Amino acid sequence: MKDNLTVKTLFLSTSALLVFGCGNNEVGNVEEDSTEQSTESSSQDEDIQSSDKIESSKEIEGTAEGESGNGSQIEDEIGNDFDETEMREYVRSLAENPEAVEEQALENLELRGIHQNTFIYSGRVHPDNIVYMQFEGDTEYSNDKIDIEVNDEGYFTIVFDEWNLESHDEVLLTIAVPGVHREDVFHLPIHAAKEGMEVIETYTAPEEEKTQLSESLELNTIYPTTLVYNSPFNGQAEAVAYQMNDKIYTVQTPETGDEGSTYFQTLFEEYPEAGQLITFYIPMNGVIATVKKEVEEISEEAQTAIAQIQEQTEFSAIGKDKGEAGEENNATVFHGKTVPNAHIAIAGEKQSDLASIKSDENGDFTLSFYPPLPQEEDMLYFTIRDEDGYTETFEIKAE
Repeated sequence: MKDNLTVKTLFLSTSALLVFGCGNNEVGNVEEDSTEQSTESSSQDEDIQSSDKIESSKEIEGTAEGESGNGSQIEDEIGNDFDETEMREYVRSLAENPEAVEEQALENLELRGIHQNTFIYSGRVHPDNIVYMQFEGDTEYSNDKIDIEVNDEGYFTIVFDEWNLESHDEVLLTIAVPGVHREDVFHLPIHAAKEGMEVIETYTAPEEEKTQLSESLELNTIYPTTLVYNSPFNGQAEAVAYQMNDKIYTVQTPETGDEGSTYFQTLFEEYPEAGQLITFYIPMNGVIATVKKEVEEISEEAQTAIAQIQEQTEFSAIGKDKGEAGEENNATVFHGKTVPNAHIAIAGEKQSDLASIKSDENGDFTLSFYPPLPQEEDMLYFTIRDEDGYTETFEIKAE
């Protein structure tokens, strides 16, 4: 069975199930995962993220306690400057049978060291080879096995979102050369956690392709008033990582929406500051796209928009004995109002649930909670983004 990557979560989970909808019957849902993973809402509206896939927001600690016993990383073996010959010989030395490795299995090969805190990993193989990865001891096709998809140049990315790297000493990488009736198995050591190794990229990553891909990804603007951040981006990716205040956080990405746009959502650990740089890492098409977002200043126009959001936003009391019975079993419905056609990203201090909804043309929206309901003094966060992209966050205590 898959083990969840052992990390510190941004907020604690409860067994609450939430369903969020807006005034024009746009409905989303969030299902809670028993392994402290947060979940995404789904909605019938085109602009609302559409997914019932688990989404988790996790903080990766930069350095593990006691870095020992896992050997030196590959950079110590071949130096910081990439050398194809040295890389090939290093990987050959990791093979179960170094003298019998197929030469095509070593062509274009680039495999950097994997660490206990690695979340997104990029490598390269010959594009015609068949490649998969699994933990030592796994001998059959199962959920523990990652079948690696490579692009036309042999580059690939892996997301270790559900692999407990801390509980293993090595990963097995198997390469099958077409037309050869055997496989070459390489034992890749898992090194101790090390700051900066959460996202590992190949030395020879194609910069032009990366740049074009990064420029094509337009993420929502971030303001000092943005706490729950939700943004679509074109294309598909398994996960997103972002660096904020020298820490790297990870978000498992929801499924692609109806129009081909993918959404991700996360709860920032704190409100960002104007001018602060937040870097997003998005694995797509075999490479890792990098998008840098600078937190925008609050302009006069933004202040006016924020004031309108503040004036027009109302929440009904939320709590265990509040709300009204919903149409579905055990659902409790709460109502709210804000500016028209706004996007509302929601998170909870004591819940791992992340959800998003949209207000209707009158600004009305509804929220449906399933037991257990938020307890008294539990904090809920609502970041409202208007049609022009300006945001305001409301911190609401359950009653």
